[in-house]
Amino acid sequence: MAAVNATQVDYWNFLFTDLADPRTNNWFLIKSPLPLLGILAFYLFFVLSWGPKFMKDRKPFKLERTLLVYNFFQVALSVWMVNRGVVIWHY
Repeated sequence: MAAVNATQVDYWNFLFTDLADPRTNNWFLIKSPLPLLGILAFYLFFVLSWGPKFMKDRKPFKLERTLLVYNFFQVALSVWMVNRGVVIWHY
């Protein structure tokens, strides 16, 4: 059993230390997959369990104006990014 554990630890270190970019080794969510797995577990708990229970006896939120503003912002940002890309590519 100890040999299997040592092999797993060696593989873990190979994947997340030896192959990793040394400039990003200390970044949050990059150093180890465990924080990301924790965020994923919380998200799944919220979406599959807590969220439906919370919204069970409530009316849906009205988000028409929020979505209108968000969509306008996304279109404006996309137009700006395409413009910047064309201007940079042209030179």
